[in-house]
Amino acid sequence: MDERQPKIQPEWGLPVWFHHHGIKLRVFYLNSTGDKSLIIKGSAAQLVIAPYGDDRWTVRWEIVWGRHEEVSGHITMLTETLRRAFGLADGTAESGEWILSRYGGDSAEQHRYLRWRDCLNIPGPGTGHDGDPNISVLLRDDIKEAVRQLLELP
Repeated sequence: MDERQPKIQPEWGLPVWFHHHGIKLRVFYLNSTGDKSLIIKGSAAQLVIAPYGDDRWTVRWEIVWGRHEEVSGHITMLTETLRRAFGLADGTAESGEWILSRYGGDSAEQHRYLRWRDCLNIPGPGTGHDGDPNISVLLRDDIKEAVRQLLELP
Protein backbone atom coordinates (compact mmCIF):
# COMPACT_ATOMS: atom_id res chain seq x y z
CA MET A 1 0.00 0.00 0.00
CA ASP A 2 1.42 3.37 -1.03
CA GLU A 3 0.07 5.77 1.59
CA ARG A 4 0.32 9.46 0.84
CA GLN A 5 -0.35 11.79 3.74
CA PRO A 6 -3.38 14.04 3.18
CA LYS A 7 -3.65 17.51 4.66
CA ILE A 8 -5.27 17.06 8.10
CA GLN A 9 -8.02 19.19 9.70
CA PRO A 10 -6.54 20.27 13.05
CA GLU A 11 -9.93 20.34 14.84
CA TRP A 12 -10.88 16.77 13.87
CA GLY A 13 -7.61 15.03 13.02
CA LEU A 14 -9.19 13.90 9.73
CA PRO A 15 -8.29 14.61 6.10
CA VAL A 16 -9.54 17.99 4.87
CA TRP A 17 -11.67 16.21 2.24
CA PHE A 18 -13.53 14.14 4.90
CA HIS A 19 -16.75 15.52 6.43
CA HIS A 20 -16.92 14.98 10.21
CA HIS A 21 -20.51 13.65 9.97
CA GLY A 22 -18.94 10.48 8.57
CA ILE A 23 -18.00 9.63 12.16
CA LYS A 24 -21.70 9.34 13.05
CA LEU A 25 -22.64 6.69 10.46
CA ARG A 26 -23.59 3.24 11.77
CA VAL A 27 -24.77 -0.05 10.32
CA PHE A 28 -28.53 0.36 10.24
CA TYR A 29 -29.57 -2.73 8.27
CA LEU A 30 -27.84 -5.76 6.77
CA ASN A 31 -29.42 -8.56 4.77
CA SER A 32 -26.64 -10.81 3.52
CA THR A 33 -28.98 -13.47 2.10
CA GLY A 34 -31.74 -13.36 -0.50
CA ASP A 35 -32.38 -9.71 -1.37
CA LYS A 36 -28.95 -8.59 -0.24
CA SER A 37 -28.53 -5.02 0.93
CA LEU A 38 -26.66 -2.94 3.47
CA ILE A 39 -27.73 0.43 4.87
CA ILE A 40 -25.22 2.60 6.71
CA LYS A 41 -26.98 5.57 8.24
CA GLY A 42 -26.62 8.64 10.43
CA SER A 43 -28.74 11.68 11.25
CA ALA A 44 -27.62 13.58 8.12
CA ALA A 45 -26.55 10.89 5.65
CA GLN A 46 -27.36 7.41 4.39
CA LEU A 47 -25.43 4.94 2.22
CA VAL A 48 -27.10 1.91 0.60
CA ILE A 49 -25.20 -0.92 -1.09
CA ALA A 50 -27.07 -3.58 -3.08
CA PRO A 51 -26.29 -6.06 -5.90
CA TYR A 52 -26.46 -4.85 -9.49
CA GLY A 53 -25.87 -7.90 -11.66
CA ASP A 54 -22.89 -10.22 -11.56
CA ASP A 55 -19.86 -8.92 -9.67
CA ARG A 56 -21.29 -5.38 -9.57
CA TRP A 57 -22.93 -3.34 -6.81
CA THR A 58 -24.98 -0.18 -6.77
CA VAL A 59 -23.89 2.35 -4.17
CA ARG A 60 -26.44 5.08 -3.36
CA TRP A 61 -26.11 7.94 -0.93
CA GLU A 62 -28.25 10.77 0.35
CA ILE A 63 -27.06 13.74 2.39
CA VAL A 64 -29.39 16.17 4.15
CA TRP A 65 -27.87 19.65 4.56
CA GLY A 66 -30.93 21.37 5.99
CA ARG A 67 -34.68 21.29 6.19
CA HIS A 68 -35.17 21.82 2.45
CA GLU A 69 -31.70 20.95 1.14
CA GLU A 70 -30.36 17.54 0.26
CA VAL A 71 -28.29 15.82 -2.37
CA SER A 72 -28.16 12.23 -3.54
CA GLY A 73 -26.15 10.19 -5.98
CA HIS A 74 -25.37 6.69 -7.08
CA ILE A 75 -22.60 4.80 -8.80
CA THR A 76 -21.79 1.17 -9.47
CA MET A 77 -18.72 -0.65 -8.22
CA LEU A 78 -17.18 -3.98 -9.09
CA THR A 79 -16.76 -6.28 -6.10
CA GLU A 80 -12.99 -5.71 -6.09
CA THR A 81 -13.49 -1.93 -6.14
CA LEU A 82 -15.92 -2.17 -3.21
CA ARG A 83 -13.39 -4.31 -1.31
CA ARG A 84 -10.63 -1.73 -1.82
CA ALA A 85 -12.93 1.19 -0.97
CA PHE A 86 -13.89 -0.36 2.37
CA GLY A 87 -10.34 -1.37 3.27
CA LEU A 88 -10.92 -5.09 2.74
CA ALA A 89 -8.29 -5.30 -0.02
CA ASP A 90 -5.15 -3.36 -0.88
CA GLY A 91 -4.42 -1.62 -4.13
CA THR A 92 -5.64 1.31 -6.15
CA ALA A 93 -6.91 1.79 -9.67
CA GLU A 94 -4.65 3.44 -12.24
CA SER A 95 -7.27 6.19 -12.53
CA GLY A 96 -6.83 6.90 -8.82
CA GLU A 97 -3.12 7.69 -8.89
CA TRP A 98 -3.62 11.40 -9.64
CA ILE A 99 -6.20 11.63 -6.84
CA LEU A 100 -3.74 10.15 -4.33
CA SER A 101 -1.00 12.50 -5.57
CA ARG A 102 -3.20 15.56 -5.18
CA TYR A 103 -5.31 14.74 -2.09
CA GLY A 104 -3.36 12.03 -0.26
CA GLY A 105 -4.68 8.62 0.74
CA ASP A 106 -4.12 4.88 0.55
CA SER A 107 -6.46 3.89 -2.25
CA ALA A 108 -8.64 5.59 -4.87
CA GLU A 109 -10.51 5.12 -8.10
CA GLN A 110 -11.67 8.10 -10.10
CA HIS A 111 -15.43 8.70 -9.86
CA ARG A 112 -15.75 5.89 -7.28
CA TYR A 113 -13.94 6.59 -3.97
CA LEU A 114 -10.98 7.98 -2.06
CA ARG A 115 -9.77 6.31 1.15
CA TRP A 116 -7.07 7.16 3.67
CA ARG A 117 -6.78 4.61 6.47
CA ASP A 118 -10.37 4.36 7.78
CA CYS A 119 -11.62 7.60 6.18
CA LEU A 120 -13.65 6.91 3.03
CA ASN A 121 -15.27 9.38 0.63
CA ILE A 122 -17.64 8.29 -2.12
CA PRO A 123 -17.40 9.17 -5.01
CA GLY A 124 -14.28 11.27 -4.34
CA PRO A 125 -12.63 14.05 -2.34
CA GLY A 126 -14.58 17.03 -1.10
CA THR A 127 -14.09 20.16 0.94
CA GLY A 128 -14.97 18.54 4.27
CA HIS A 129 -17.74 21.11 4.81
CA ASP A 130 -21.53 21.12 4.46
CA GLY A 131 -22.68 21.35 0.87
CA ASP A 132 -20.48 18.63 -0.57
CA PRO A 133 -22.25 16.18 -2.91
CA ASN A 134 -20.17 13.26 -1.62
CA ILE A 135 -20.50 11.07 1.46
CA SER A 136 -17.83 10.48 4.09
CA VAL A 137 -17.79 7.23 6.08
CA LEU A 138 -15.50 6.37 8.99
CA LEU A 139 -14.75 2.67 8.47
CA ARG A 140 -15.11 1.26 11.96
CA ASP A 141 -14.90 -2.49 12.47
CA ASP A 142 -18.70 -2.97 12.43
CA ILE A 143 -19.00 -1.30 9.02
CA LYS A 144 -16.11 -3.31 7.56
CA GLU A 145 -17.61 -6.51 8.95
CA ALA A 146 -21.05 -5.72 7.47
CA VAL A 147 -19.50 -5.16 4.02
CA ARG A 148 -17.50 -8.39 4.44
CA GLN A 149 -20.75 -10.27 5.20
CA LEU A 150 -22.59 -8.62 2.32
CA LEU A 151 -19.85 -9.68 -0.12
CA GLU A 152 -19.67 -13.14 1.50
CA LEU A 153 -15.96 -12.82 2.18
CA PRO A 154 -14.16 -15.09 4.68
